[in-house]
Amino acid sequence: MKRVWTLGEFYYNIEIAQSGKIKKEWADNNNKILTKVPTHIKKEFATELENIADIIKQIEKTIKTQKSRIDKLFRVNRFMSYEHFEKYYINHPLMFFFGSSLIWNFHYDDNVISVMYFNGVWKNEKNETIITNNLREVSLWHPINSSIESIKNWRRILEESKIMQPIKQAFREIYIVTDAELKTKTYSDRMSAHILKQYQVNKLLKLRDWHYSLIGCFYESPDEKTAKLNIKDKNIRAELTIKKIDSDSTIGNNLIYDYVLTDSLSFYDTIDEKIIELENVDKVLFSEIMRDVDLFVGVASIGNDPNFQYNNEEEREYWNNYSFGSLSEIAKTRKNVLESIIPKLKISDVCKIDGKFLIVKGTIRTYKIHIGSGNILMEPNDEYLCIVEDNTKRDPTQKLFIPFECDKGVSLILSKAFLLANDNMIEDSTILSQIRID
Repeated sequence: MKRVWTLGEFYYNIEIAQSGKIKKEWADNNNKILTKVPTHIKKEFATELENIADIIKQIEKTIKTQKSRIDKLFRVNRFMSYEHFEKYYINHPLMFFFGSSLIWNFHYDDNVISVMYFNGVWKNEKNETIITNNLREVSLWHPINSSIESIKNWRRILEESKIMQPIKQAFREIYIVTDAELKTKTYSDRMSAHILKQYQVNKLLKLRDWHYSLIGCFYESPDEKTAKLNIKDKNIRAELTIKKIDSDSTIGNNLIYDYVLTDSLSFYDTIDEKIIELENVDKVLFSEIMRDVDLFVGVASIGNDPNFQYNNEEEREYWNNYSFGSLSEIAKTRKNVLESIIPKLKISDVCKIDGKFLIVKGTIRTYKIHIGSGNILMEPNDEYLCIVEDNTKRDPTQKLFIPFECDKGVSLILSKAFLLANDNMIEDSTILSQIRID
């Protein structure tokens, strides 16, 4: 989407960039780009500029809303006619941004073809043009329904064509029912026993439309509560049990527990309120709900906090296990992205990925950055290195192409890698005192 306003002898251009952010430019009659708004234009067209600012805010709000809405479409696997899809996703000036950068399923009477929109034509993963004659319906493509080869093809296409998807799709994490979950039948313990910051996970739950009320230490307050997500289109409700941690030291303001413990995840039929065996839950829906819970853990876990002060031995053990343990599905995707990015960096000759770590060879030490938590161990004896994130510094991923809106973990890990690759240039005394070898 592009829009141009003429204000006196100047032009104000806005365009939706691939990231979904609004690119803004001022230009003169000779198409020379200006670095700032001319002073006399500010005064002469103050009202017009105020109206334009309001329009930009509305566009930004709409993009944010539509990103969230489309991302949640995976839960319901909604189908639409091609006429509806073409009108509201391809021919729509704003929604074209989404329609042209996502992968779609074209449903015919006898088969389903995954496609993307390239320069006015639909093409499959083999770069073959696909016609829309006899097309029955359109749905959003999900990787769980495709072969590994197909997923790799779409990822390659995005990288080669430099297409940044507005939501994570081709690189989306996949969760299938495990053997352990087939044995438990009606509940999953895959995401159990994680210690989370309660206020933080509460915000995340709300952002993803889950309903939850905080656990406190009031009189007759329950020891556990349930976070619930209703998927009305499917008549299904997902329930994640969250428990209090028995420790007075975890009680914060307003008698609310600072930390809580995750427990089992189950699914219910909302018509007859019967529990559903996990193998009978739609596989896309199961994957999406499990991805939500993985997100909650990946963001709100105390294991992500380099400055966390343990209150007891249980918290210390959990922090250590999470900080340097096995990678979650989200962290595995992050690893794939880093494997693609590292060879393009100036520090590539001192970096390599080894299992769950990004290894950075500095001048003073060699460092092991955990790809899940971002926490760091130093060789030769795996000493812990605490580096607090500095939000004021430039994001090293800004000029790098990543085929989806990057998760914060990639930026965090790369920031630490750049810092530690040049550890002989570090001036921060708190870091120097840790990395010195006496």
